[in-house]
Amino acid sequence: MVFVAIICCYADSSNASKVLLAIIKILESDYMTLKRLTSITSYPLKQNGFTLLETLVAMMILSIALVIIFQQFSGALNAGHISESYTRAVWHAREKMNELLLYETLSEDIQEGDFKDEYRWRYRIEEVKSDSRLNLEGFASFTITVWVSWEQGRNTKQLDISALTIAKSTTI
Repeated sequence: MVFVAIICCYADSSNASKVLLAIIKILESDYMTLKRLTSITSYPLKQNGFTLLETLVAMMILSIALVIIFQQFSGALNAGHISESYTRAVWHAREKMNELLLYETLSEDIQEGDFKDEYRWRYRIEEVKSDSRLNLEGFASFTITVWVSWEQGRNTKQLDISALTIAKSTTI
């Protein structure tokens, strides 16, 4: 009977005062019902479980820890991507340098081009002028510099390598 009165109270809040008066009359007439309701709603002296405040503090600590862990994971992924980009750039630079070192004759030159991916290359071959007393007869020393560049986000990254070689000179 009390259950029906409580449902009526939630169902129609405009008649809440009438329903509450009806509940009071029901409770006054039935002492056992009143005793049962008070024993259900009273708080026991011994608590079993956590309070709302303890649960909120634990959730806040957990959320802060998760944010830190996700930031660290994101940073590690970004560092891995940057490392992969530089590794590919070094590989491309060495590939272009090895190609240039295979030439039997060299002359001063500057050229640029693209690899088949997002990396671009540029190289410069310069003859080294020396006061050497060696007579190389048709040979000269050259410095070869290879630059590899690529876009990473909004930035342009660049890597360069250099080599010194002796080759037949076409400028003599």
